Amino acid sequence: MPVKIKSGYFLQLLGLLILSALLAACGEATPTAPAAAKPTFPVTTVAPGSTATVRPTATPSLTTPGTTLPSYTAAPAITTAPSTSYHPVLILNTKTVKIGEAVVISGKDFQPNTKFHVLLVYPDSKTLGPYATPVTDAMGNLGVTVKLEEYDGKSLDPGNATLAVLTQDGKNGASTPITLLASGHASYSPVLKVSKNPVIIGNEITLTGSGYPAFASIEVLGGVQNPGIKFGVVKSDDNGNFSYKLKLDVPPGTSGEAYRPGPFNFLARTQDNRLTSNISITLVES
Repeated sequence: MPVKIKSGYFLQLLGLLILSALLAACGEATPTAPAAAKPTFPVTTVAPGSTATVRPTATPSLTTPGTTLPSYTAAPAITTAPSTSYHPVLILNTKTVKIGEAVVISGKDFQPNTKFHVLLVYPDSKTLGPYATPVTDAMGNLGVTVKLEEYDGKSLDPGNATLAVLTQDGKNGASTPITLLASGHASYSPVLKVSKNPVIIGNEITLTGSGYPAFASIEVLGGVQNPGIKFGVVKSDDNGNFSYKLKLDVPPGTSGEAYRPGPFNFLARTQDNRLTSNISITLVES
């Protein structure tokens, strides 16, 4: 006889069938994306003994499409400024010299194309000079000969001193020690000359002197009897010579008093009045 199934059991059976169907659907293989293909590089095979040339292939780009690499600014070039430092060297032909004698000075690596002053400096800072003002060449070299004697009325003392070659501001140059030996008082025989004689009143003349100390300050005076008219001061050169021009129209220091015809005397003396020379001329009317 047929079996009757109760309705409650039927519903439970139906539910089990539906659940089994869902589980079967979930258990199926889930599709996956194919693996990314690895980059391949061409390979060239060269048989042993072959002379075939293997050419490098282009390197594949490592940049992802659409990606921008960062940019960099090149660093500025480093430049070095030319050196302006000098290391001057001073050389003397002798380190010991008698007062009144000459010394030969040479130098190198000084500031080029520059005027220097030759000075004599004592330990107590007493300074004489400049005895010369040499100018360096384009290579910074210089050479000069100077006579070490009294300067501008200042006498030299025996002993140790320093011979310096410096720029006028004293910031550049070099120096070297030197020893001065006594040699007695230097012998001077000053002589004064005039460019013309007689002289027409109102004309210009030139007085020349020689035999004076080098770089000495020399006062020029004049007068009919006593030389009381002061014309000026001139400095002798490195050989003790000087030249001085003057016009005989109106005596300096007067109230317009004119020269008179007759004898007129000139006197040239060092400022310490130790050395003098004179000459007499004749003044005439035009």
